[in-house]
Amino acid sequence: VTDPDALMSAVEDSQVLDFDQPIALSLNALMHFITDPHDPFAIVRRLLDPLPAGSALAINHCTPDFDPVTWNKVAEIYTSSGTPVQFRSHSDVRRFFDGLDLIEPGLCCCHRWRPAGPADGTEPTDAQIGLLAGVGIKR
Repeated sequence: VTDPDALMSAVEDSQVLDFDQPIALSLNALMHFITDPHDPFAIVRRLLDPLPAGSALAINHCTPDFDPVTWNKVAEIYTSSGTPVQFRSHSDVRRFFDGLDLIEPGLCCCHRWRPAGPADGTEPTDAQIGLLAGVGIKR
């Protein structure tokens, strides 16, 4: 994914997708592994650009917003193990959806995105989840 031109060339060459129809681009649990030196926002734009209007972008992304101490520790563990991560704030994750129409309920903690409700009546806190989710539609 850090070479979006090669990725899109391979997809286009495979002729598996019909670029005349809306396509769903799912980047779930991925973009927090793409740190700023790789320009993650440009990568998402490059992957979205050839997709037709009506296509969807789905992202979920870890955030330190609700429990910064814990998520900073998690980032240190990943990075010290050789897998750099960059957890982003709500406003930074929202940037991935610039120019798209967010589907309700917008960008929110993933357990609040179209919740069915827990079977036992208990609900986790945003701090326990720490994962933002959103779906945007390309105009």
